[in-house]
Amino acid sequence: MLRELGLGLVLMLAGDGELARRAGDALIRDKVRDAIEEGGFEEVAYADWDKGYREGRFWVGFDSVAVVRRGARLEASAARIFPLSVALEFEAGRVVTASRARSWSFDRVTVDGDFSLFSEGLEVRGAGLEDGGGADVGAAERFCLFRDGCAYEASFGSARVPAFALEVARRGGDARVRFAWEETEGCVELLLEDVAVPRGTALAALGEGLLADRWPATAVLREGRCASAGPVPGVAEVRAEEQAPWASRDPRIDEVLAVLLVALPEAYAYLVE
Repeated sequence: MLRELGLGLVLMLAGDGELARRAGDALIRDKVRDAIEEGGFEEVAYADWDKGYREGRFWVGFDSVAVVRRGARLEASAARIFPLSVALEFEAGRVVTASRARSWSFDRVTVDGDFSLFSEGLEVRGAGLEDGGGADVGAAERFCLFRDGCAYEASFGSARVPAFALEVARRGGDARVRFAWEETEGCVELLLEDVAVPRGTALAALGEGLLADRWPATAVLREGRCASAGPVPGVAEVRAEEQAPWASRDPRIDEVLAVLLVALPEAYAYLVE
């Protein structure tokens, strides 16, 4: 611990000299090894790293990043970590599901969280999401998200999503999930609120429980005019709305949700720890 603290101080406070560079190399190598041996990552790779400050916030950046967790693969041309706040930024990359059946490219994704004694929260913001193809037959065909009712039809086709947002939170024994995305003619929002879960449930365990239908939940789906032209999509004027039991969702979306609700929170929680 003292050795890591000393290396970290050199990395953060020293200049761009050879000593600081060697200390940073050693610290990052140790953390990559720990992530693979103890953190459950199958792969962590990068080409080079750098450091700096933005608006007074210290960051460490990596080029040509590749990370594999639970079979799901994330690649990015650049990644930036803000260690003190544990915020992440990824530029120009793609995500591949564990089965390799689906992949999506993105222009930019940011991940931020809020972890305390009684609550946990994770926010993901993205731009320029686009289907990268896969092995699914009829991937471009639209389908209903739920068996009961069909206010909105989803598709794994090639339509580009200008912006999307994911929010996962648990406070005490209440959990909430919000997923929203912008489309050509408006915005869509999928919401699960007031999901009763055991106190202390980690976000990744929350995602696993939702995918296993461990806790009853009602999903609300809204489609309509976008709330604003800002970076976070939302529905302001509802044109279509439906409620359905979460367990009645189409199973085709579960592999995507496994990346968003399990692999991502799990990896982020490891970084926080």
